[in-house]
Amino acid sequence: MTDAAEAVTIDPTDTERRAAARAAGRITPDGIRQLIGDDTGELPALIAQVAERLLADLAAGRSPVYAVSGDDGVSPSKAAELLGVSRQFLDHLIKSGKVTYHRKPASTHRLIPLSEIQRLQRERHERGVGVSKAIEALLDAGADYE
Repeated sequence: MTDAAEAVTIDPTDTERRAAARAAGRITPDGIRQLIGDDTGELPALIAQVAERLLADLAAGRSPVYAVSGDDGVSPSKAAELLGVSRQFLDHLIKSGKVTYHRKPASTHRLIPLSEIQRLQRERHERGVGVSKAIEALLDAGADYE
């Protein structure tokens, strides 16, 4: 049995991302039903929905973070590791109100919800895409790049 605060980060290679893009859209509830031998119930539809979301995230260049069980959150140290930042930087973000957290009942330990980590990863990705587009626009306009 896993701890509710355990998280898994999926960090695929470029080859795996391209394979995910090719597979996206081919995962269907009927295909899942055949694979697991379940002709009834909602499980195949749920599995297909999760698989489609995972493939879309991977194909889009995101490195998804999924809770192994629950969304109680992870420790600040684990959150910093998942985000690829230092613990001190994460503490700064928490103190400035840019990262939300909660405490377990009767505890002083902070937990960062996985949904908060995903939000921060999305924002980082979007900023990176914005910077890339700005650089491309400058180059297209004839700016020198040395």
